[in-house]
Amino acid sequence: GMLESRIKIWFGKDITLSTQFTMQCNFLTEGCHGGWGLLRGLFLESYYTVEESCAPYEAQTKVDGCSTFKDCKPAAKVANTYYIGSGYYGGMSEEDIIRELRSNGPVLFDFEAGREFQVYSSGILVDPNLESIKMLSSVEKEELISED
Repeated sequence: GMLESRIKIWFGKDITLSTQFTMQCNFLTEGCHGGWGLLRGLFLESYYTVEESCAPYEAQTKVDGCSTFKDCKPAAKVANTYYIGSGYYGGMSEEDIIRELRSNGPVLFDFEAGREFQVYSSGILVDPNLESIKMLSSVEKEELISED
């Protein structure tokens, strides 16, 4: 993902980080049920993530599942989480995103979908007014915890 790519760009290290650990242990988000990218970054600023080999992806979260990873060694954390552009939720432009990509590498990107998305069942979802989908972006400055 984004954090792995930035670690490769800035530190030259190939690393596969655990999606499961971040979903399972991040009490700021809603695990498999959603959450905000910024809260992922804030969690990784205060704590850390581990390698995939220690916390493999399970496609679900479990009650008290974070304790399963208590023996996993910290692999990376985020030094600084911020919104691209104007510094607030949704306050960036395509130019801001391009500038960030060129300067620092991949970004964490999500979108806010309208009610239409919540009742969607199949096919291609089209909003003719493009009002229900808003681009949102936040970035995590990476920090490597350990180097093997």
